[in-house]
Amino acid sequence: MSKLSSCLNLSLLLPISKLEKNINAISSLIYNEDETLDSFLQKVDQPLITNLQKGGFICCEYNRDGDSYRIPGTNEYLPTIEDGNLLKDKFLQLEIEFNKIFRIYTNFYYSNNAISSVYVYPIDENNDDEFVISALISHLIEGENNSKGKWETTNLCTVNIDNENKEVSYNLITSVVVYLNGNIKTGNNNNFNLGGSLMKNVKKTVKFKDNINDQFHITNVGNLIEDLETKICNEIEVIYFQKTIQIIDSSRINSERENLLNNLRNIIK
Repeated sequence: MSKLSSCLNLSLLLPISKLEKNINAISSLIYNEDETLDSFLQKVDQPLITNLQKGGFICCEYNRDGDSYRIPGTNEYLPTIEDGNLLKDKFLQLEIEFNKIFRIYTNFYYSNNAISSVYVYPIDENNDDEFVISALISHLIEGENNSKGKWETTNLCTVNIDNENKEVSYNLITSVVVYLNGNIKTGNNNNFNLGGSLMKNVKKTVKFKDNINDQFHITNVGNLIEDLETKICNEIEVIYFQKTIQIIDSSRINSERENLLNNLRNIIK
């Protein structure tokens, strides 16, 4: 087994509630091996960081320039930098419209504790027909008995426009990381840690007749994200939560058992 595979397998075995700490610890083990370290950081699930300024937005590799992060829908960076990468007007307008729609989507499916950001960027600066749309959600979970957790969704959709054949190819990769920590109050407090991650991929090609506008991409990518997130949510419910509920139901803990079950169900509403 390669060193990269060992690092990736180790990251899956460690508690997902300490994801950032785990990644830093594993990275320190291969710090002097640049190629292995870069590959590891590209393949492992990275925790999303939120900035509460300017209405709140998500900081990640897709809007980063050095130590600054671009505010979605703008060419403004925090902290301010003079020579940051500027998005072309074509992509900037698409990003503005996507963020408007995705905020509605996030409010509908999640809660007021959720923050979303969408970033659009070209794969090649000289080719406007191939670009990436990254739609991110960070949802803080606050349940009963001081139960807390987080649900993070990363949607990466590569868009390729073929003007000759009048078709657009979409390649969407969606990954979800979720965890919940808390306790069940009995004679002695019983702590629980629940978490996991899941990734899925879907591809779709759509024909078009005339020129493509922003609404065309918003509709197609939006539908793909909604469908794939729903599938992942249903699988996580079955794989992680339903199994946990079965274990709890078969245990002797009855007095506070329903509180934990409610917390689990609230995550997957």
